[in-house]
Amino acid sequence: MREFFDEMWALPEADLHSVRSPLVNVEDKEDKLVVTAELPGMKKEDIQVNLEEGALTLSAERKDVEEEKEKEYYRCERQYSSFRRRIALPDPVNLEGADAEYSEGILTISLPKKQGEESKKKGLTIR
Repeated sequence: MREFFDEMWALPEADLHSVRSPLVNVEDKEDKLVVTAELPGMKKEDIQVNLEEGALTLSAERKDVEEEKEKEYYRCERQYSSFRRRIALPDPVNLEGADAEYSEGILTISLPKKQGEESKKKGLTIR
């Protein structure tokens, strides 16, 4: 029985990467919230950041195709991964002052705090 469960839960390395949700930190500074997410291997144009009703939503989709012609055959490797993660924000934020930057696999989002309720929706452009 143990062997059955070991085989059932054993995933190839490529499968582990396709289901991984990014690691996220939310830091509360006096005047802003700073959210960092680890997104190694993603291109910034594949990442979407949206703010809506007290929550931050991160999503991305990656499709990689590699072909190699050798003699009379081809080798083709494909990798697909995607995720969607919604993070509740502890304080209302000012959408107009929000900023996102992606560098070396780390997405950093700065969200200035705001007094009062926030009910708007905004997508951020990643620098």
